Amino acid sequence: MFSEQDCLEIESYSTLSDAAIVPLYNGNNIDFFESHVFYNQEDILNAALTKREIFMRQATNTNHFGRLTIFPNGMVYADVNQAPLGNIDDTVYSIVYKEFTEGNSWFKIRDDMPCKDCIYQWLCPSPSNYETVLGRPNLCHVK
Repeated sequence: MFSEQDCLEIESYSTLSDAAIVPLYNGNNIDFFESHVFYNQEDILNAALTKREIFMRQATNTNHFGRLTIFPNGMVYADVNQAPLGNIDDTVYSIVYKEFTEGNSWFKIRDDMPCKDCIYQWLCPSPSNYETVLGRPNLCHVK
């Protein structure tokens, strides 16, 4: 899905209530992202997070924590935009240990600028692959 038109088209064909519609950045649709993916103060305040969810965002990346991706070539990633942690011949223990001790995905939180000084720092969603792909520190319209 690259545009608002794509969203409307997909919704009209979708019969799956649990289907996730994921926006894709193609280098030319930043306006779509700024309108529909970036969040503003109202989005943040309407999230109605529990204390547990806020604490989780202070300690772990809720988008990546506990997830591993295996590519067809056998390489294993905690975040496909970072270096691999190993390959399918490695033990799960060694891969998880490497992410816990050396990785920068499962524990990448909003503790850098500009989020570091923001009052909504722990209310915003954890950093995602969108920030990496867009080359931005956040997807935020809050100043």
